[in-house]
Amino acid sequence: VHFDKSFGSEVVHSTNSYITSIGKDIGYNWMRFGYNPTENVLYYSSYNEISSMLLPQLTPLDTITHDVYNIDHYSCSEINGLFLASNSNTTYIFNNKNFDYKTYSGHNFIILNNDRMFHLDTSTNPYTGILVNPQTKEIEKKVQIQSNSEYWSQWTISQDGRYLCLTSAQSLQLFEFSANFNIINKWEYTGNYNPVRFVPQNSSQIIVGENDTKGKRFSLRSTDDFSIIHHYEFDN
Repeated sequence: VHFDKSFGSEVVHSTNSYITSIGKDIGYNWMRFGYNPTENVLYYSSYNEISSMLLPQLTPLDTITHDVYNIDHYSCSEINGLFLASNSNTTYIFNNKNFDYKTYSGHNFIILNNDRMFHLDTSTNPYTGILVNPQTKEIEKKVQIQSNSEYWSQWTISQDGRYLCLTSAQSLQLFEFSANFNIINKWEYTGNYNPVRFVPQNSSQIIVGENDTKGKRFSLRSTDDFSIIHHYEFDN
């Protein structure tokens, strides 16, 4: 069933609603998604709204349509109801699914398990990792990230704050942080790795997309030595 908007328990369906063979279609036009495993809530946006749905029941919960514009990034806590939604200029900080929020100037923050939010500023040389308290909106720490490439296609951080990963068409760099957010280890692996994602609630493993002469595949690798735990090959 295709959901256009949801208001509490009321759902407004589009005229071209349809049932798909697998799952339930809930949107259109470059949808963005975020999932909070603590509250089992899915957040999603297409334009100037944020909607929420309870899983696995697929029950629409609420929609916010004021003051949120072109949301293109979500980050949800692994341990509580805190989640972030952002556009190109602003990060909206939500404490829970009730949609009470505050704003912070900046984009593409990731919420960590210590209730801090992290952003990698790639406009500086070296790059700058920024740790912000979302409640006070104060910057608590900055750390320099020395990369070996001017063009990184993606960065991501594990939500326990232990590992930061940078990828390009040539290599993958992995940084390990101490508890007080200082870099204590750094590794580099040659290859075209993209996209990358740390396994939720298990930063000892990372999922990487790989593209080389052997073909295209997704691999589950260990962050300790980058050894392959499992991989899935695909044609396209």
